[in-house]
Amino acid sequence: MRPMAVGRNKRVPIYQAFQLTNGKMREKLVICFIVVGFVFIMQQVLTKVRDFMCHRASPRVNSPPFMKRYLIFFDQDLRSPDQPWPKPLSLAETSFWLNLLGNYTEAAPARKLRMASDGAVPEPINIKQWVGQGKCKHASMYLGLILDRLRPWSQGGITQSVIDEAVCIGKKRSDFASLSYQILDGEVYARAEGDTLNIGEYARLILDVLQVLKIPDMEFGVFSGRDLPVMLRHEVHPIFAYASAEAFSEMLLPCPWYVLPAAEEVDARSPSWRPDGLEDFRKRPGKIFWRGSPNDFVPYEPATLRFAPRMKLVEASHQCPDLLDAHVSSSLSLLALLPAEEECKLYLRWNVSTPAGILAAEGCSKETVDEYRRQHESDRRTSGEAQQESRYALNIDGTGFSERYASQLLNNQLVFKVDTPFFNFYSRFFLPYEHYVPVRYDLSDLKDKILWANENIEEAHRIMSQGARRAHAIFHPNEVMCYTGLALAAFGRLLAYDIPKRPREGYDQYL
Repeated sequence: MRPMAVGRNKRVPIYQAFQLTNGKMREKLVICFIVVGFVFIMQQVLTKVRDFMCHRASPRVNSPPFMKRYLIFFDQDLRSPDQPWPKPLSLAETSFWLNLLGNYTEAAPARKLRMASDGAVPEPINIKQWVGQGKCKHASMYLGLILDRLRPWSQGGITQSVIDEAVCIGKKRSDFASLSYQILDGEVYARAEGDTLNIGEYARLILDVLQVLKIPDMEFGVFSGRDLPVMLRHEVHPIFAYASAEAFSEMLLPCPWYVLPAAEEVDARSPSWRPDGLEDFRKRPGKIFWRGSPNDFVPYEPATLRFAPRMKLVEASHQCPDLLDAHVSSSLSLLALLPAEEECKLYLRWNVSTPAGILAAEGCSKETVDEYRRQHESDRRTSGEAQQESRYALNIDGTGFSERYASQLLNNQLVFKVDTPFFNFYSRFFLPYEHYVPVRYDLSDLKDKILWANENIEEAHRIMSQGARRAHAIFHPNEVMCYTGLALAAFGRLLAYDIPKRPREGYDQYL
């Protein structure tokens, strides 16, 4: 063994080195181990004390086994291997979160501005009381989705800088806007980065929630553009949107310009409402009438437009006109890039709605323009009624998620829903062949599905009835307010900075 030098003259083996220091090295090592052990024990004691104090400050329920370092949000995946949707919470877990969020929202100022129909001014309550009064029957499913979406921020919390970054990214990746909102003392303030088209719609949704629920002061961003998600999961920037997908991280809010009218329709119905009976359902025309814009995620170019699902839908209507009547309801400006003769043929072929004068200006023949005018004048008078009165409805994505689904289900129609990668806050409540009929993305089975429904009218009626009943339950105003209140309260619980007492520069108040 190689000797080592100890002192100036002596050289001894390494294993004897510690023995030649008169025990001083051993004493230092012992002291070091004692100090490290003491620090470790004190850290464990302080952790227990902190958890005990958090437990006393939070509702008096036993902490679920999945709670680890923080008593705020999940630190585990809520998804099972065979189910892409987050699992609903158990009764104990739901109770824990309702207590936690109920205590958090209880201190928020109540907002008293609008009178009820009987002249009384409603008193906002916390979210736990709202659920306890039987006004929210799906809290466990809502919480499962909300907590899964908020899981990336469960440990570090959400700072103002990441919210601002998310709003900027949303604006850069869309043609419309990202919206910033503040809730201060029960009032709503907002600012738009870009187009302000939908800023008032989301403000209305938030104000409706504040009318019945207590929501603490908070700030958040909403992406409002082209129906598409924009924030990839690995980017971890918190922003709300009304639709998302598996590879994206948006938190979900109801789409106010579709969901709020649906909620109003449900609220106006009598308590004894029932879906149409079999005979009334049978009397309706057994075909699909569809009108919509040509938007799609297929690149918007003349060479690729014919492969877009919505344009393939219009082509399919030529092959089976007795089962499907599909027109494009807005102009296709890109067709002007084509030769005039081909452009005129496609306007007629795809039933594109546009002023006939444009076709004449593009060089279409007088016969083509006259035929086009006759065809679309007739369609303009009948298409709206036909869509409402037909037995079937088709839900197909455009640029992004199609939110027509709510109104179609409430209209006592059997919905044929084309496969989509997108989902929103209520998607998990509707199941194939139980509430709607699924259709492949390429529409290859659409004709066969319509024929099946016509040949199995009783089964088609059963699916329609179950879908209408489920929609009537999910789009009830109480449920919409419950989901939105839970989403805002859970988000606010994670904010890791002090909310300003006054609106920021550039924010306008919405009443």
